[in-house]
Amino acid sequence: MNTPKTFARMITLSFISVYIMLSITFLRPFFGGALGYNLIAGLVLSAASTPIFFYLESLCRKYSLRIWGTITLGLFAGIFLGKALETIYESLLLSAAAGNEIAPYLLTYPKTLIYLFSIHLAVSLILVYQEELHLSIPFIRFHKTTGDEKNIILDEHALGDPRIFDFLSTGILNNKVIIPTFITKDLKRKLELAQSHSGGSIQRIIAAIDKIKEIKNLNVKENETDFSDLTDIRKKIHRLAKVTGSNILTAECSKISKEPDEVEYIGINHIANALKNIMSTGESIEIKVQRYGKEPKQGVGYLEDGTMVVINNGGSFVGEVIETRVISVKQTSAGRIIFTNALVEEEEPSYAYESYEPHETV
Repeated sequence: MNTPKTFARMITLSFISVYIMLSITFLRPFFGGALGYNLIAGLVLSAASTPIFFYLESLCRKYSLRIWGTITLGLFAGIFLGKALETIYESLLLSAAAGNEIAPYLLTYPKTLIYLFSIHLAVSLILVYQEELHLSIPFIRFHKTTGDEKNIILDEHALGDPRIFDFLSTGILNNKVIIPTFITKDLKRKLELAQSHSGGSIQRIIAAIDKIKEIKNLNVKENETDFSDLTDIRKKIHRLAKVTGSNILTAECSKISKEPDEVEYIGINHIANALKNIMSTGESIEIKVQRYGKEPKQGVGYLEDGTMVVINNGGSFVGEVIETRVISVKQTSAGRIIFTNALVEEEEPSYAYESYEPHETV
């Protein structure tokens, strides 16, 4: 328990409770002004207000200080906007009255509505466009950036990758992970319109989002910023990364490129390939030949991590586990491929075929 914070809360609530009790006691609004009865009423109301204040405090703590700062800025902007609209309204009203007396209700109620509308409009707009506000007012920014540390935005491809939960559970990401709410809304919209064959995959992504939020020691935040002028989800993610200074974690290989506006895409597949075991030339490995390769007498097998192994002179041993020797390792867009020679006695000399097209693999 945070003792100073608890002490400060108790002092503040005590002052509020005492103020309520004394106000009712001395103003005596109940029971014909009887002092004793009003004192009792003040004690009861002050005691009843304490749990209400605790509940409101716990409700407010669910929202970050950034949200409250944004709302405060919206209130000030709404008041200024309301004052401007009030001045315009009074000028138009005086011009229309042409010297005649103006009814009080024409001044009171419309002004109240003007201020309520202005505050609502200003707060709503700032909450929606808070991430872009610093582009028009450079010295205002609603998030903290320290050094070169950048947040990570998960795109729809990363959320749909079955490896994402295990990857985030490792604790390797100590910076904030952002899940845009417009992705969740788009998935739910697609789920309502989806056919039976595609609804299952969308439900799995939605379930993965809920599961990621429950990962301990992972700073997951939902970003409610949306860009109404864009309809393409990828463009929205790209702009969100740009205005928040974040990187994008994706499982789409075609997006791994250096963008001109310095939005960096981090590929899950590239991370997985970098962590795979690197075989050196001349190393011997045992592998099961699972099918025929593209070239004559060529077989294909796979390591436990999914790395493809092309085996020269291995086509005759489909279904068997044989010993091979590494002759080279080739990196392709689809991943790493290891080329080996089967260590078997052959009547003809073996040749190191390194011709293989990954897109023809199963």
